[in-house]
Amino acid sequence: MTRAVLTWVLERLERGESVAMASVIEASGSVPGKPGSRLALTLSGARFGTIGGAGLELKVENALKEMLNGGRQEVREKGGKVETFVLYKDAKGEEATPLDSLCGGRVTVAMEVMDPM
Repeated sequence: MTRAVLTWVLERLERGESVAMASVIEASGSVPGKPGSRLALTLSGARFGTIGGAGLELKVENALKEMLNGGRQEVREKGGKVETFVLYKDAKGEEATPLDSLCGGRVTVAMEVMDPM
């Protein structure tokens, strides 16, 4: 994790805000988000970083917001979730979440929520 992302997350946690974070843990093909890319956000709308932009980032951002809002409590109780996305034109359902994209590849993203102590 880069120092900048970690510092940003710690500052929010110290203020009493919960933070949701997504981390690209695996990528193959022509995709913008490379392993180690991170996106963190809070319920107030503050955000830091990127996991590659476009449809992938929007889909992941919506999942993080849902987790922050208490949705899918079982996911939070498990410590988060890992989801694989396939990115290519006219993507259809596979063993991964399809995203209609001009890119061509797969991205696996870990998502978690951190609550202040």
